[in-house]
Amino acid sequence: MVTGQTTMNNWIIERAGLFDFRTSRFSPALQIDWNYHTFHNLVVRDNFFDGIDIIYNDLTKKPAIRNSISVNNRRNAMRVRSAGITIEKVRLNQNGNAGLRYDPQVSEAVQKDIVTWLEKKEQPEMEANNVFIIPNHTLTRFQVYESQLNHRKFLLAKPTADCPLVLLEPCVQEMQIEASGYEYGMSSKIGIQIVNRPGNDSDEDALFIDYQSGRQWSVRQNPIDFPFVSLGNRLTMRYTRSYGQPKLIILILYLDAQEYLDKFVHVYQSEIADNQYGISSIHYSNLSLPDGAVLNRWGEEKLWFQKVNFSRNSEAVLWVNSPQHEVLQASPIAEITYHIDNCSISENTGSIIDTHRDLFSSANVFHWILWSNTFEKNARSGLTVHLPDSYDLLQSKKLHTFRMTENRFQNNTEMHLRVSGYYAYANISSNNFTHNFGTHSRGMLEIAGMEKHMVVERNRFLNNWGPWMIKVNIESHALFNFKKEVPAFIQYNYVQFNDYLSGMEDYVVTWPRSYAVGLFGSQYVDVHFNRLGNTLLDFELVAGIRPHLAMEESANVTHNWWGKGNEAEIAQRVFDMDDRNIYTLARFSPYYTSEELFINFWWKPRNGQLSYATPIEPNELDLRGRMYQSKTLAMLTQKWHNFPNYFQPVRPYRIVSDLTIMPNATLTIEQGVDVHLWPNVRILVLGNLIIMGTYEEPVRFKPINTTEYLEVREKKRFERGVDYHGIQEWIEKTQRKVRATDRDWISKFPDKRRTSNLDSVYKQFPTLYRADPYYQRFEVALTNNGTHGGRHGLSEDLQCDHWRMDLLLRSSVHPPEQSCADSSDSKLRTCITGSRLVGTTILSCRS
Repeated sequence: MVTGQTTMNNWIIERAGLFDFRTSRFSPALQIDWNYHTFHNLVVRDNFFDGIDIIYNDLTKKPAIRNSISVNNRRNAMRVRSAGITIEKVRLNQNGNAGLRYDPQVSEAVQKDIVTWLEKKEQPEMEANNVFIIPNHTLTRFQVYESQLNHRKFLLAKPTADCPLVLLEPCVQEMQIEASGYEYGMSSKIGIQIVNRPGNDSDEDALFIDYQSGRQWSVRQNPIDFPFVSLGNRLTMRYTRSYGQPKLIILILYLDAQEYLDKFVHVYQSEIADNQYGISSIHYSNLSLPDGAVLNRWGEEKLWFQKVNFSRNSEAVLWVNSPQHEVLQASPIAEITYHIDNCSISENTGSIIDTHRDLFSSANVFHWILWSNTFEKNARSGLTVHLPDSYDLLQSKKLHTFRMTENRFQNNTEMHLRVSGYYAYANISSNNFTHNFGTHSRGMLEIAGMEKHMVVERNRFLNNWGPWMIKVNIESHALFNFKKEVPAFIQYNYVQFNDYLSGMEDYVVTWPRSYAVGLFGSQYVDVHFNRLGNTLLDFELVAGIRPHLAMEESANVTHNWWGKGNEAEIAQRVFDMDDRNIYTLARFSPYYTSEELFINFWWKPRNGQLSYATPIEPNELDLRGRMYQSKTLAMLTQKWHNFPNYFQPVRPYRIVSDLTIMPNATLTIEQGVDVHLWPNVRILVLGNLIIMGTYEEPVRFKPINTTEYLEVREKKRFERGVDYHGIQEWIEKTQRKVRATDRDWISKFPDKRRTSNLDSVYKQFPTLYRADPYYQRFEVALTNNGTHGGRHGLSEDLQCDHWRMDLLLRSSVHPPEQSCADSSDSKLRTCITGSRLVGTTILSCRS
């Protein structure tokens, strides 16, 4: 019989779950088919399968589990297959799989077992228990009442005399459903819920019409809209079937005017710890599987976690793993909301949120809400949300949303937050990212996939380690928004004191290795009123957007504080078209010359002091960026000012970053000129390029040689504001100090301040003796390749093929005139060339 809501207290269920030891079949320790109960002080522990399995929840009865424990179960602590339950002050700890498993799948056998109890009795007895058989043409008016006995009734479709199994003509029945009662002085309402759906082997259907609102609900066409509540107290049901076995079962509920349906799973003030997964969930796009399993889908469903402590879960805190299957045409679109509110997520290993679902085709739209949570001391703590493509790209009007506000991320390792996938509205505001460590390939925050309507504002990124802090990498445009740009803003953020240090050998000036804000892909983002200052990152901003019209488009990054108040220094901290001409131009002027309080709500833009930048034309010896004026590269020849007055080697021109020859500008390269190019450097010609090489004096384009590379690299490093060798020295020195426990023991070691690792040129001349800079020793070997054929020069005259040359510089007070003295016994020649230093060259034969 149908009973009212019950309350059960003080249960202990342990060492259960072995259904049949002969076939190794397992079952949940506690399975609830139709849940309208309230449990208190329930203890479920040490079971061989799931601890608790809830199949259907009665959305009007508000079922709940409170002050309970489900621990040390071999699989899931709790499995929920439908929305409409509150889990309050519950501990779900130390389980083999998940603390809470949300899987709205019901097998065909379980579904049949749930509904068969409704039809096992005779019709008079069934009607006495509020179970009525349809079609029945004598039943034209159906009422539910306020009383406890008659407030819920079932309609069971079966073959009857009015509508047999084999039909000669379609079976149609209409009936009026009324709710009788005026509680609180207002008219009552009717709730309709599907207990068993019509089968796929028939065309059975039931259409409900609300006269007051004019809405219609079809059991076959709109099953995800059930349960629903009528606007008034009257409904019309029209039942039809022309072939197939009838299977439909409907539950009709009386609701007062203030009644509502709980279409969510609410976990409140609970602890989920020491599991493989804190929460694991799965969502389907179809309504059934080929094996007959029922997939419960609702038009709106919500998983709400409020004041929950997630800690020490080994694989993931929230794992969404949905199957990838073919979505049937005309599948209804459902909206699924994840609401994580005031939760503590700490000391977990693995992803915080990891979504794997049917990415290219889905009948679900997701809404993510993360508000006022604390993420702390998590390892391998990626937070990845991928929003799937709708299977009906052009017709779907429901859009994904992602809202993350007022959260705290601190002291996490391998931290990475990524929002990718289909078009969505993304609001990431008022979050604090402090003392987090990323990876060498991933930074703090990344927004990727299809273009998004994004607002990233009033966040703090302070003292984090990673290759980037904010990265926007948009790969495609939205199909339904092609007539206008999708708005995107990064504003009022503090991105300061972040760093990324790794090996020095991978530093390349022509490619951004680390940056505070990076804009890539195909969507333009406005960057305003941000406070930047990250000395230990290569760049503050990278404008890597692919422009449609290179000279007519630019990234709007004005009104920011760049950590510098000088135009030239700011230009060095911005990587854009002037550094790589396949990127867009970053328009950073005007800029603030003082560090403003952008994040404060009472701060006004007029409060700060602005400055404007002026374009800088590159000169011939340092060609880079945009060249607006015509230039000529002539061969550079110079003479040494001392004897023997030989010409120096021709000095080459160097191009160390991308060069763009603008329209109406001409670059002329005369004959005999050498142009040395930095690796990965491009020359984009929008104007004119004239090369006047001849057969005898060609114009040579060569890669930059090693010595030039090291020289320019040292110069660029300091131009960008980052002394990497100095940083490396400081790190090594600090590590030595930390390891040392005795200061006297440290003092025994020689001073390393002038070691070879401070000078890149030393790598090309490893024989330089740096311990005493005033003394050098070289090995000299002369071979048979002099200007006079067959002679070794000086070495042949002195009968020696291999010499050692020692150069000694010492202080002297001799007069400035030159004097030399020879010593024949040791081949010593000493020349005094000034009043300060004496150079002594000692040649000794080593043959």
